Amino acid sequence: MIAPQIHHIAGLLAIATPETLASPAFIAALRARVNAAAAAVERLEAITTNEQGQPA
Repeated sequence: MIAPQIHHIAGLLAIATPETLASPAFIAALRARVNAAAAAVERLEAITTNEQGQPA
C-alpha cells in the first residue's frame, strides 16, 4: 500500500541527476508517486481512526 509507493519514490530519486530533476516529466512522475503515497496514508488513516479523528 504505502511501501511500494515509497520504494518507487526512492527509486526515482536514486536515478535523479540535475538534468532529470529539472525535467517536467520526471517531476510529474515523482508527483504522481508522492500523491499515490499520500492517498494510501489517507486510506490507512480512514481505516484506523474514528469519526473524531482518534485512534480506533
